[in-house]
Amino acid sequence: MIGNEKHGLLRRLSDLEHAADNANVGEGAGYLNQAGDLCLQAQQPARAVEYFGLAIDSHVKADRFAPAMALCKKVMRVQPEVVRARCTLTWLTIGSGFEGDACALVDNYVSAAERAGRESYAVSQLRWMADIAANEKLRVAVGDALLHLGDSKSADHVFGRAFSARNGVSRSAGPAQDERWSMARRAALLTPRDFAA
Repeated sequence: MIGNEKHGLLRRLSDLEHAADNANVGEGAGYLNQAGDLCLQAQQPARAVEYFGLAIDSHVKADRFAPAMALCKKVMRVQPEVVRARCTLTWLTIGSGFEGDACALVDNYVSAAERAGRESYAVSQLRWMADIAANEKLRVAVGDALLHLGDSKSADHVFGRAFSARNGVSRSAGPAQDERWSMARRAALLTPRDFAA
């Protein structure tokens, strides 16, 4: 990138960051998305993904679920090996009540986490997902993923909940939708650094 172009990009990014910082909750996401698009145009995909991640968080904080989910998919197109956007998309899908769709997302998330060496983080996320899952199919998918990652104790617990509900032994449907969304929202905003602290 030529010096003047680089300086122009940095100035535009700074202006967009300033606008995002001064916007109301959620409204800054548009500015951050624009910054990410500028970075893509400048052939800086890693930097673009950082801006898109901030935009996703901004949408989630404002309870703008559909735009956050769309941005997660955009990040996955830009950086197919991404882990956090896959995790966030899974959480948002569960929180929105689309648990059937979440089953495939769990598998994709676990595969990406394995490739990135973030299995322990994925296990923590999966345990939480099992806690808020409302249907048997999602619980079984999460149990399978936990088993695949070597957490057989948690997997057994999750399978037990899933099958006891199916067999009428318990009526464990998980938390109410409002609480489920609140839990999913909190989890979607966590980063691996939150677990390292």
